Amino acid sequence: MIVLAFWGLTRSTAHTATSIQQHIFHELPPHLVFVHTYSSSSAYDNARANETATALSADYAALAPYRVEVDDLDEVKSKIAFGAYRTHPDPWETEYQTVDHFILAMYSKQRVTEMIRNSGVNVSMVIFLRPDMRYLSSVRSLLRIAAPNAWVIPSFHLYSGFNDRFCIAGPSNYLVYGCVFELLLGYSRSKPLHSETFYADWARANRIRILYAPPTFVFQRVRLNGEIDPRDLLLHEAVHHVRHDDTNTRHVNLDDGVVRHMHVRHPFAPRFYHGVYTVRKPTGVVLRNVGIVDVPTLHP
Repeated sequence: MIVLAFWGLTRSTAHTATSIQQHIFHELPPHLVFVHTYSSSSAYDNARANETATALSADYAALAPYRVEVDDLDEVKSKIAFGAYRTHPDPWETEYQTVDHFILAMYSKQRVTEMIRNSGVNVSMVIFLRPDMRYLSSVRSLLRIAAPNAWVIPSFHLYSGFNDRFCIAGPSNYLVYGCVFELLLGYSRSKPLHSETFYADWARANRIRILYAPPTFVFQRVRLNGEIDPRDLLLHEAVHHVRHDDTNTRHVNLDDGVVRHMHVRHPFAPRFYHGVYTVRKPTGVVLRNVGIVDVPTLHP
């Protein structure tokens, strides 16, 4: 059975549910949905996402969960000694607010993973995904590349070679991906607690194969008020990745013209993106047969 594991805040599900149903639910064979989320009667603030709210509700009905668990956010926060995770500087420079949010997110991910483990469901794969994402393309193509001993993750917005907003894990390693909350304190004592860097290190430590989704698989973060995160706006605009071999490093031939003066790949692009460059489509030029898709410039 394919299991979908939604974790984290459901603050913007009203704005993302249609895309989840269209590009995830309707594109999969029979599956079960597990949800862990939070509710809170206290004020919510996320400076990095530019979000504030007087309270948080658990808006999960549109996800039609097979199992759901809602924790009181304030109660969970009262049990975590956030100061103990601050041995190193804050990598996001938000006075540790984003670090705290990451810790809470990983608590949520661990809870939903434990729900799956304890459910008795015979798992064939677990798809970890966030409810605050607007999916722009079908998940179906990812099923063809999923492997029992690998994690399938997005191929955009990579930092340290990782994007931690989505993952397809196999029955033998979904617990490795999902149950990381209890590892964070020890990790924070040796390195700054940064989400993608942590996961990249954790994958290497467990010798997990990383498989990257086709660049056509993209999604956008949607904030509490329904707005798209500004860093994700290019995901549906005319910015393209062009794959070509080393013999053609100076230009890419198109049916209707030539894109010249290619620049080196983005400094955050990892080695597996060898030969991938970012160009904008020239006005009036039709791009054909050059492996071009509408995805954004790589950045963390």
